Amino acid sequence: MTDIWMPGTDGIAVVQAIRTMAPGIPVFVITGGGPGLSIASAAALAEVWGAQKVFIKPFDVRVLFEELKTALARSG
Repeated sequence: MTDIWMPGTDGIAVVQAIRTMAPGIPVFVITGGGPGLSIASAAALAEVWGAQKVFIKPFDVRVLFEELKTALARSG
């Protein structure tokens, strides 16, 4: 799980690196948008680069946990 906007790097680079090193690992992204980028654009970009699920801030933590449990069960 990564945020899209972080100091020193961005979540899209993290998603790309994970997809390169471990393509089968589920990647979840959280976003509230960012500088010059709408929430919808940030979410679409994360999905294009391989995020399995994008959570828009604020989000329900219970939904996050359910999605994590489902993804982990599928990945074995």
